[in-house]
Amino acid sequence: MKLSLSVITKNGTDPLLTKRITLQDGRAVSDATECKMTNGVANRVDIALEALPYLLQQLGHHQAITSGWVNDDHTDEHQIIARAKFQDRSWQLPVHRQGDISYATRTLDSMHQKGLSLLPIDYDYNDEAPINSPEELVQKLEAVIPGLSQYAHVVSYSSSSGIYHAETGECLKPAKSFHLFFAMVDGDDLTRIRDVLNKRLSLAGLGRITLSRSGAKLERHLIDCAVFSPERLLFEADPVLGEGLVQRRPVPSYHAGLPALDTKTLIPDLSDDEIKAYDKWKKTQENSPELQARIQAIRESRIEKLMTEGHSRQEAQVMVEHRMAGKLMLTDELLFDGLDEPVTVFEAMMNPMKYDRLSLADPLEPEKGPSKAMFYSNDDTNQPMIHTFVRGGGIYNLMEAHLLQVQLTASNAEASAAIVQEMHGDDSVTMVEQQYLGNAPEIQGCTRTGTVTVRSPKGTGKTEWLKDQIGLWGRTIIVVHRTTLAEQMATRLGVACYNEKRPATDFHNAPALVTTYDSLHKFMLEGLPHTTVVIDEFEQVVEHIKAGTVKRKSTALNFFIGALNQAERRVFLDADLDPATVDFLCKIGLKAGEVHHYINRWKRVAPATITELEGKGVAEAKLVELLQDPTRGMYLACQAREKSRTLAWLVLQTLGVVSEPKEKGYKLQFETPLPDGRRMILVNQDTVSEDAAKPFLTDANRFLKPTDILIGSPSMGTGFSIDAVEGKPLFPVRFLFASASAGPTSADAMQHLERVREGHLCENYLTVTESNKVLPTDPNKLIISELLAAALLGEKKFHEISKYQDLSLTYNPTTGRTEIMHQAYELAYGYLTGRNHTDRNNFSDNLRNRLKLEGYELLSGEGSSELESCLEQVKEAKETYKENEEQLKAAYPLIDDDTMAKLQEQEQLTGEEKEMVAKKRIADLFGFETVEEANEVYLLSDAKRRYRQNGLKFGLTLNRALLLDMERLTRPGRERWEGAIQTEVVDFLEDFMGKLGLSWEGDRIVSNGRTWDPDQMASLYNWLYKVDNGLSPEGHRFSIIKTVLGFSMPAIEDTKKIAQSVATVLKAAGLGTFRVSRVRTDDGFIRVRSIDPECLDALNEDLARARAHSKSPYYRQDYTLAPDCPLMTYSLAKLQGQDVTGSPVHKMVGRLQEYLHPILNKELNRQLDMVYPGIRNAHLPVTG
Repeated sequence: MKLSLSVITKNGTDPLLTKRITLQDGRAVSDATECKMTNGVANRVDIALEALPYLLQQLGHHQAITSGWVNDDHTDEHQIIARAKFQDRSWQLPVHRQGDISYATRTLDSMHQKGLSLLPIDYDYNDEAPINSPEELVQKLEAVIPGLSQYAHVVSYSSSSGIYHAETGECLKPAKSFHLFFAMVDGDDLTRIRDVLNKRLSLAGLGRITLSRSGAKLERHLIDCAVFSPERLLFEADPVLGEGLVQRRPVPSYHAGLPALDTKTLIPDLSDDEIKAYDKWKKTQENSPELQARIQAIRESRIEKLMTEGHSRQEAQVMVEHRMAGKLMLTDELLFDGLDEPVTVFEAMMNPMKYDRLSLADPLEPEKGPSKAMFYSNDDTNQPMIHTFVRGGGIYNLMEAHLLQVQLTASNAEASAAIVQEMHGDDSVTMVEQQYLGNAPEIQGCTRTGTVTVRSPKGTGKTEWLKDQIGLWGRTIIVVHRTTLAEQMATRLGVACYNEKRPATDFHNAPALVTTYDSLHKFMLEGLPHTTVVIDEFEQVVEHIKAGTVKRKSTALNFFIGALNQAERRVFLDADLDPATVDFLCKIGLKAGEVHHYINRWKRVAPATITELEGKGVAEAKLVELLQDPTRGMYLACQAREKSRTLAWLVLQTLGVVSEPKEKGYKLQFETPLPDGRRMILVNQDTVSEDAAKPFLTDANRFLKPTDILIGSPSMGTGFSIDAVEGKPLFPVRFLFASASAGPTSADAMQHLERVREGHLCENYLTVTESNKVLPTDPNKLIISELLAAALLGEKKFHEISKYQDLSLTYNPTTGRTEIMHQAYELAYGYLTGRNHTDRNNFSDNLRNRLKLEGYELLSGEGSSELESCLEQVKEAKETYKENEEQLKAAYPLIDDDTMAKLQEQEQLTGEEKEMVAKKRIADLFGFETVEEANEVYLLSDAKRRYRQNGLKFGLTLNRALLLDMERLTRPGRERWEGAIQTEVVDFLEDFMGKLGLSWEGDRIVSNGRTWDPDQMASLYNWLYKVDNGLSPEGHRFSIIKTVLGFSMPAIEDTKKIAQSVATVLKAAGLGTFRVSRVRTDDGFIRVRSIDPECLDALNEDLARARAHSKSPYYRQDYTLAPDCPLMTYSLAKLQGQDVTGSPVHKMVGRLQEYLHPILNKELNRQLDMVYPGIRNAHLPVTG
């Protein structure tokens, strides 16, 4: 009985695939640096296990073996080249044939292992866990592989074993390490058992936690399971010996026994109980006093070393903990196989595709030799990673290195100054060090022109400094990003505030005024002069460029840049000001002039602690416990409106204000008196418009009391702060409820917590809700996705579609003309969203690092027995809150069209008005005529409501899609065509229905009853993945699935996860499924699914109602082109015989035909097939 493996032969001058061993100072020194293999030959060999010893003895210095072979049935011999060269030649993996020669790569893309094949076991001698013979190793392994000693195997001692001094006969490297080779029934199981066997070894007492030289915790086992991969080189040839050395290692030997191991039976997956036991073992090992003492010693040694290099203690602590967690730094060097020079992590991050699928040494343990890790660019998620095979396997996320460097630079004034000087020259920075900025003589009375940036920590009096300065700057416009913040700023500075309730001309003589980013265009259109533009909370204002509340994003950005360019002085202030943001604004049109940066290096040095409460509901339970003290005020910082509401309800229920939901629901208020004499203050987008909130928003410090319970959301505005009283914080307790999925970045969360001045003296608590979702970060892909989504009608905001119609038409205040300048907004959107997503993808670690860099010591807090009763109260409050919300929402009336129009004209809406507008949109979209009907959808969860809306897209007809697209495409100045995708939506949904076995029968969608087993699920997933990445044979546009259904297809290999992903897609399209049966696979049980007839009936009912009553442009029966639509006026003029050659529409007709031609051809073929089955390839003329 023969098994398969590969013999790898390296090409080149003096090729080597084994170690060089030389005699140095009486020691035998091994060098494996030449054991790299990117160019050579792979020969598949079929051999009986008993013949393997002979094969191993015949290997030359330039040869090694692998347990796998090239995935190709045509030939057993393949030329091996580097994957990068394979891709450069645009060849398709796994194999490329050119004449009689077949090419492949030594990667998992080309090599596999299945059927009867080799199971290699690698033992490296260790003094802490010595094994004295192969027989003893086999006996030990029987604890995890029962009966192993009964199976036939080959013993081969390490190639560097048995090295002796030629003259003295001294043994320099005894034969203590060896390899065992067994046969396994199914080599396809090799990678599965790698992780399983590691954990079983640990549970059997054959594993331990140790420390690397960098201080990272490493899980070590009796054997090295990293060799369990088909492409891994197994070095079995004799070494190249230097002068004075001889080798006397035992020859490979065969030991008879049973033929092959059935690993699926002998090494099963861990049970749930075993997984829990392993987790407990690992936690116990990692927290052992001995290991912790060693860790602390290493940590302190490294911290002290970094401090001698100029880093602060906080920075040094973060850097050391980052490295000891097994993470990389941007300056770390990567040793790729086949490359002569090392590559830094930074370079690999900047050019990930160049190194995709290249093997390399382990970044933190390069001494282990080459081919110990693999680089993956992960282009679809923009999250480059390195998968290491040492230490039982693991992942290095390169983005973590980038984000740490960003945070270190942001926290280090000198590092930030160095970046500025590199960008703008050595004289472009002035450093100050003052707790209060106004005390710095270097910045007092500043009258510089050009661009002045001021970066100074939170609470150092930037606003007070500004108050002293604006009288020196001539007419000054101060721009912020929120209306409430504008009012606060105007009050503090004693200047006018423009809120759009009065015409801009009323402020013509105001020496200074505060306005919002959204309102700036009013001043520009009026031509009001200004000398200085100040941007307070600069990073937030720039982030606001893409905010959903900005009605005409491209126009607003154009006016913003225009206002900055007209001023002789631009002043940007922020605690976290990033010079890269200023540089980016220059790339999209800012004329910065001479740039000067003021950087305040002052930092609080007082020690501070914050307790991270882990576990579901534990933070809320701690809040319930602390609420019992009626003398305690507290600040609860939330990142989302919904969280602020749930916390408010928890406070009210805990303190007896609400016990159960009322008939029409209890409405949360801005200010609520509490039975114990305290007040609860709730500040979110629902309450800031209340009259009671105005005194608070104008001057919160006069309004607040030390016993208040203040619940804040981002609606408070970033400039909001709560002053200290006699050097102490107003509130004794602070909570930060942070969420990776809420939207704000880690910097936003940090700033939200620090609203309470001197808050380091508070009793501080933190809870972080993790997110498994990986957000896209590639700016170009984000831009395309946004343009597609912006053009898609029928969404919940289809009333506001006009706000997207100016993406290419913007007013240039400098020239006084309307110009095409949409590209600036698109670039800003891509840059800002990519930056935001990059932070949020690593939100938890980023937030913790920011806290540490601010001097906080993070303490760990878990649920205790004292909190058990509190946890029950939290659970009860969540249930009653949900009931109350449903009652509130159900009670909101269904407003009429006139009321809807008036509300849409308002700049700000109350929380109740927003809910009524949302309910009206649902009713208009679905065609509901009564509030009871609207509530049917409106009271669904956000996800279920979105799925119902997605289902309506099936009803869009090709004729209506063509009409909508032609109207949009022929708008003057529409040079970008990404917005015209209605026809593509129809095209995609037609193909999608075909893949699902759905078709139209009259006005109803019917199913042919198709079921999907795992293979069919995988086929459907592959099609969807290709479609979403612009790779489908049908030519669907990149990101069309996200456009239609609201999410992107993830890259998945696990069969069970693929099936779950497909089921999610069907659900998101409004098509539920039911389980027909289930089948067992290697990844577990998987459901065989089919379209649920009841869900299909409900979808058809939604479509029928929409056709009859919807006000969406998708369905409206009376929908016509507007009289002033360029396409309409062009058509009428042409019908009347007028000369239309000068019309901008005329110039687009050719492109319009070219764009629509392939889609119309496809539709023509489809209709012909219905009438004349079998007829294909009918074509429409391109012209005419």
